[in-house]
Amino acid sequence: MEVTSKSPTRGEDADRRQFNRRMLAVELELVAPSYRLRFFTRTYDVAPDSIFVRSNHRLPIGATVEVLFPRGPLFNPLRVTAQVVRSGFADQGRSKGMALRFLPKHGIEMSLLAARFLDPNGGASVS
Repeated sequence: MEVTSKSPTRGEDADRRQFNRRMLAVELELVAPSYRLRFFTRTYDVAPDSIFVRSNHRLPIGATVEVLFPRGPLFNPLRVTAQVVRSGFADQGRSKGMALRFLPKHGIEMSLLAARFLDPNGGASVS
């Protein structure tokens, strides 16, 4: 199932996604060394510049995290740095989890990520 919605780009919603998103569950590991936090989770949806991950953990807006996407037993995980742009719980009227925006320094990594998860023929499995 694919959702093609764009988020607003002005006012208090300026930190929201600027690209179409695709509902896709992808396993990943999230590491936040500054907060002594490391856990496995799944994406809820992905976009070229960001992901939303399901989580009971909450990090402050602006926190920097490492996101590791497994690529199978023969390859190192794809590692990208991201920043928390939204964090919430269901009782706040939002989806439980965190929105993470990828930091722009990852050219080749972002190309691999887009090819694997955002290309309709990229072979990503929805779980």
